[in-house]
Amino acid sequence: MNPIQFKNSLKGELAEQRIKQQSSKQNISMRDLSIVTGDKQLMKEAQNLKSTIAERKFDLLDDTMKKQIGAYFGTLIGDALGAPFEFFGVNINGRVIPGKQLLFPSDIKEYEKSYDSKNIMVNSECTNTHFNFNCSCLAGMWSDDSSQMIALAEVLIAYKKVNAQLMFAIEDWYEHGFGIAYNSKLNHLVKKLNHGDDKGSFDIGNTTIESLRKFTSLNTKRNSTSPYATQSGTPTSNGNGALMRNSATFFIKDLQQAIQQAYEHAKMTHRGEISALCCSFHTFTGWCLINNQHLENGWPKTEQFIIEMEKANIPLTNEEFNSIINSLGNSNWRSPDFKFSEEKINGYLGGYVADCLTIALNYVYHGKELQHLATLGGDSDTNAAVAGSLFGAKHGIQYFEQNWIEAVMRFDENDFNCARVLALIGM
Repeated sequence: MNPIQFKNSLKGELAEQRIKQQSSKQNISMRDLSIVTGDKQLMKEAQNLKSTIAERKFDLLDDTMKKQIGAYFGTLIGDALGAPFEFFGVNINGRVIPGKQLLFPSDIKEYEKSYDSKNIMVNSECTNTHFNFNCSCLAGMWSDDSSQMIALAEVLIAYKKVNAQLMFAIEDWYEHGFGIAYNSKLNHLVKKLNHGDDKGSFDIGNTTIESLRKFTSLNTKRNSTSPYATQSGTPTSNGNGALMRNSATFFIKDLQQAIQQAYEHAKMTHRGEISALCCSFHTFTGWCLINNQHLENGWPKTEQFIIEMEKANIPLTNEEFNSIINSLGNSNWRSPDFKFSEEKINGYLGGYVADCLTIALNYVYHGKELQHLATLGGDSDTNAAVAGSLFGAKHGIQYFEQNWIEAVMRFDENDFNCARVLALIGM
């Protein structure tokens, strides 16, 4: 199977649909909109890829493609695994029944049985009913992490770099359900949970929503492709809201450009320098693992990251971030003895971008279980989404349980995600 060159001439189609939607002042769902739908050949190849993955015929894919697909779907899978356990207090042992594999319901009967229960996952302790009831979601549905990754992916597919369209895409997700998880056969349960509403977008971070409100107040033209950096928040706005969507930058062909775009999209919602730097390091790590470049003993060399950042004219003067890339002190993620501090355990584990990244790096570097990370609690969906992208970049799509893959595909009836990943590969 070969990557598909996306027909870039179609990039205005989605923007026009969105402009029409905005001018209508109607709250019509955008869940069936995607920039990829106008390319019939791409959508045909997406169906083929879906079958290849469903039948685990991974020998049809080369090693790089397995990793690229793994990085994309790893974000979705990690997000979906962790979302039912978000906001719980931290349990360092995780919440998977010992000796068991964490699984999603596999058919409609299982969903019917579990949708209103205290445990919507298979082989785990009780899940957080906030995800099920307050967010009106079913097991296997991805959350804001993946929806924003999808928004970033669509902008990169169209323009090869970030611009103001990313803010519009995030707005369209939050206001109109663009890029959400959806399954028509299970939607009656979603509506039942949410008293008839099935918009499906939820759980946006405080920093991101404030940046979005500031952007909206500027009345930027809907077709604008100008650069944008938020003036909302403060220089200490370093939550993980940009890192959660970052894995789409792994696909940019040139490493320096990938690092630069990671930095720039982070600055669109988060003014904090550590947030942007962590996105660049996450991109460097994922890119090198996928492309099998700049590795030493199977892991990306920090020295090369420093070189690439110098080329991109991004200064590395932040002491805390330098401790992350060099794995020092409390950020010593390379150590097998890396532990969460009491402050992190008692707080919202991973909500701070530096914590989220170091936790993810530690799990992937030492080959720990993604299901354990996903069930720890705290910001479990983002922690697992960030780690999931790196697990996929390192090991490929075949790393993930088939039940996990099938779960996220179940909520993508239009095969948009298979089309998006092929378009990203073909950029």
